[in-house]
Amino acid sequence: MAKNPKWTDLFSADRGQANSHLLQLRVVQKRGCSFLVLPMDAQPAVEALSLYSAQTPAARLFKAFLRFVMTCRIPLGFETAELRIATDARFVQFLLKLGNRSTIPPLAIACGNPRTEGQRFIILIFDPAGQPSVIVKAGLSEIARSLIAKEDQFLKNVPAKLGIPRVRESFESEQIRTLSLDYMRGQSPRFTDYTPMFSLVNSWLEEAQPMPLQEFALWRQLKLAVTSPHFSKLEPRIAEKKIYSTIYHGDFAPWNIKVNHDSWTALDWERGELAGIPGWDCFHFLIQPAILVTRTSTASLVEEIETFLHRDDFRSYAKRAQIAGAERELVLSYLLQQIDVIKPSEGMVATQNLFNALACRWLAAA
Repeated sequence: MAKNPKWTDLFSADRGQANSHLLQLRVVQKRGCSFLVLPMDAQPAVEALSLYSAQTPAARLFKAFLRFVMTCRIPLGFETAELRIATDARFVQFLLKLGNRSTIPPLAIACGNPRTEGQRFIILIFDPAGQPSVIVKAGLSEIARSLIAKEDQFLKNVPAKLGIPRVRESFESEQIRTLSLDYMRGQSPRFTDYTPMFSLVNSWLEEAQPMPLQEFALWRQLKLAVTSPHFSKLEPRIAEKKIYSTIYHGDFAPWNIKVNHDSWTALDWERGELAGIPGWDCFHFLIQPAILVTRTSTASLVEEIETFLHRDDFRSYAKRAQIAGAERELVLSYLLQQIDVIKPSEGMVATQNLFNALACRWLAAA
């Protein structure tokens, strides 16, 4: 695996010619890697903690600790960095325009997952009043730039729907690719906020013309990639079933959602599809927190999934999407998509164990 770029490379990739500005920042480390890059001033630094979507109890405690020490201006010896920025560089001029600034504004950066080849950086820009204003998602590696381009194209082409942000402006050079969004205040939903979740995914259904599952691009992609022998039992059950398509997020987990005054907005659409398979986002919302955050046992998660499939709001959604009767097969196909297409950097063993348990439970009679 190629070595991932560093956050400082965001500003060295597109150098200007003359003018420069020295920016002082504080760096929060996690597992030996830069995790958050924050302004030196307390108020914008506290605001920038919104970039950290803490989920586990330990993560929430750490975030609360960071907020406390920065609010109280306690000098705890965070690593500091001096970054010289060429103010006439094209990328920097792009940032200045977004922030409606003539001088370099306070910046904050969430450094993304350094264990993935497609690591992206999230830059928070503050307006002249010192308030968070714009989010810029930036990629430097070839894979990251490709993911940014895919998300940019999807968000510009998707019909206006609830819970889907609009791209403000994009920037591209030989070294960097970005898209920008309005900053959204809010918190992640609770893992059990199923009622508003179903309200949102219901609004994404496309009830125009049902088509066989085997004609969906996502299904064809799965069929090419799948390695499990269970697929030969699974596919004949549902491949010809006609269902409605849906706008599909692809990583519809609570940490990729902002809730503000009961309004939900989903972020990170690089896996987005205009004609997706209904149910997969719902299963992701349920299963990913259980695997990655609460570390629910396989046996307990199997029971949670069975209960989820019998919820009135899920059954209503399944009836509208015309997937009723194929719910279990769609759970299994969703898990195979995670295992053989997405190949997540975390939770793979738990996902495989869950698939095996459900396949033995649900496909045994086939």
